[in-house]
Amino acid sequence: MSLDGGDLRAVTHEGLIALAPSWSPDSRSLLLTSYRTGNPSLFEIDVAGGPPRLVSAQRGLNLGGRFSPGGRAIAVALESGGQTDIALLDPSGQLIRWVTRDRALDVSPSWSPDGRSLVFCSDRGGGPQIYTVSADGGEPHRMSYSGNYNTSPSWSPKGDRIAYAHRATLPGVRHRREGRRREAGHEQPRRQRGSVVVARRTLPRVQLHARRFGRDLHVRRERRAPEKIDPTGGR
Repeated sequence: MSLDGGDLRAVTHEGLIALAPSWSPDSRSLLLTSYRTGNPSLFEIDVAGGPPRLVSAQRGLNLGGRFSPGGRAIAVALESGGQTDIALLDPSGQLIRWVTRDRALDVSPSWSPDGRSLVFCSDRGGGPQIYTVSADGGEPHRMSYSGNYNTSPSWSPKGDRIAYAHRATLPGVRHRREGRRREAGHEQPRRQRGSVVVARRTLPRVQLHARRFGRDLHVRRERRAPEKIDPTGGR
């Protein structure tokens, strides 16, 4: 769908839940999680048409697949042995390695531009927070400390910033640059004891589209400038 509201085209047609889409490096296909097998499995689908190709059907979660910048690996959250960790698969779905192995819930992997590191969300500290880790594995490094619910991280194309959804009293997007916390055009939020406000647009974009157009996945080509968000909710 183009940002003028036209050129809307469904990519999936089963009427089933499809979520967490991400582009291949050549923009010809999408990775997405679908319940077409009755399990949240990972599929690749050609945006020009054709049936989805099953990539991973591990019992339990197969969520948030992301191609590496070179397209030779897929980072995904997989459930195994009663825990969910970040794994690397080759494009055919074969396991390359486990990047994390922890009893915590590790999800939402995103690649650094050079393909050497991953940023992800984990509750290993008690609540969802942002961590980075080498793509080869090793000890994760915690990045977020403010707020008790931080998720959906994404590395900037230049590799100097990480954006993520933040539950706070004011804005819903944070940036980290060279160890310093910066707000996206706003002052840092004030702490309010006993009061938590969920910032607007903390839902992933695919969920917003799913509410508007149904459960199937649609493609939107972005051209308009980002919408400005009033952190007070208009109050």
